[in-house]
Parts: sequence; C-alpha cells; structure tokens
Amino acid sequence: FRAFKDGRVIVFTESEKEWDNAEVIREANPEKILKILGEKEIDSVLIEGGRIACQFLPFADKLHLFYGNKLFGKGISPFECLNVDKVSDAFKVEFLKFESFEDSFYVEARPCSQG
Repeated sequence: FRAFKDGRVIVFTESEKEWDNAEVIREANPEKILKILGEKEIDSVLIEGGRIACQFLPFADKLHLFYGNKLFGKGISPFECLNVDKVSDAFKVEFLKFESFEDSFYVEARPCSQG
C-alpha cells in the first residue's frame, strides 16, 4: 500500500491472507461492504481489480479511472459484468475530466441516468 502512507487502509477480502498496516474485513458482497463503510463514515473508496470494480458500478456516483501505458491483451475488464449485447443497453457515462501524465492517463466520469 505504497500510495497510502499516512491514510487508513481497510481491505475487504474473502482471502485468509493478512496485511500489515491494514484493517482486514472478510466480506466480498458490494452492498454489505458499502453498508460497513457507511457505518465507519467513509464515503469514498478505491477499488482495484476488474471483476470487483464492475460489481460496484451500480452504486457509483462518480468514476475515477486510471490507465497505464502497458497493454497486456489479457485480464479482467472492469466492465466485464455488464454483459451488454446491444449498444442501446450500454452503461452510459458523462466524461468530466481527462488528464495525461508521463506514462498514464486519468478519466473522471459520472454515470448517466440509466432510465
């Protein structure tokens, strides 16, 4: 957790692995995780991992997406669980901000009303 030198780190997992300098909670259900975070008065989270990130999309107010300059061609898409067959059924977002860095870029987006 190099990015979080001074902040509080909570890891939600089904794994039995322990982490140094982190509170570990054995839970993987997005709704339960968000309830626990709400009880702890936490209203912003960083989710890493494609399959997990996708499960949180229905609850997102805003998306902060980071992309590196290495393309592997394999892996789990953060949007894999959407199972969209038609363009009209796509998860729509409004792009708010783009920012380029030396070897990566950042996108800020807000989910559009899905109605």
